[in-house]
Amino acid sequence: MRGRLPGTLAGLALLAGSLTACGDDSTGAQDIAAIPVPAERIASVTYTAAGKSATFTTRNGLFLPGDGATAESATLLNASTTAFPVNAYRIMTDVDAATPDFGLVSTAASRRVKECGAGCAMTVTATDGTTYTLSVGARTFNSAGFYAAVEGDPRVFLLINATVAQIVSFASGRPFSFPPTKQELDLQARQDRLAEEAQGRGDPARNYDPFLRQVLAAEEDRKAAKEGKPTGALVRAATSTQDQPGGDKPQGGQTDGEQAEGTDE
Repeated sequence: MRGRLPGTLAGLALLAGSLTACGDDSTGAQDIAAIPVPAERIASVTYTAAGKSATFTTRNGLFLPGDGATAESATLLNASTTAFPVNAYRIMTDVDAATPDFGLVSTAASRRVKECGAGCAMTVTATDGTTYTLSVGARTFNSAGFYAAVEGDPRVFLLINATVAQIVSFASGRPFSFPPTKQELDLQARQDRLAEEAQGRGDPARNYDPFLRQVLAAEEDRKAAKEGKPTGALVRAATSTQDQPGGDKPQGGQTDGEQAEGTDE
């Protein structure tokens, strides 16, 4: 029924789904839902961010724009596979949600991000009449996500950035995403370095400048000649430059590393 938002949101939802609730040591499936209602069991939902609110109702499995909502925001919501249920990557029990650091009380409003203004929130009414109201507080201490609370629930939930970005998107009627955090940038940099190392792991010399490769090959030939061993490294280095940008491709089926026809080793 629904398409997909960019792969980052889907990947983050899978990440949230793989994490366990704080303090729960059971070996079975973990309860990580802040709002445990799947999309097909929602009667209506209202998103609020920066003083704007948008309400959506459902009909035949589709979200339809209501008060404050636009057709574009309804399309975003219908395309999302991560909007419901609303999952947390950590659930904190035995904590005081009124602690100012969580940003969940009015006196701590200054800790909330500018995109939420006075606050980001969502209210979900399920088809059985149950209502859930979730409020977003401050960023977590490492900026990996946001603290959140559900009315009537004493726990504090930690939501990924993408979940809060969806609230802003659906409330405002246009796609929104937070800039990547330092942790995300560091992770991407490490992944890029590992990918580069993996590409050159088989033969690091293949990444050398073609001229340097031939200089090293000539030196290898000189050493081999002094030791009375066969030479040919220089020829191989010269013919193997065909795999470099602008290099000539081999003729007559000659491949990288093969000796040119008529050349003695």
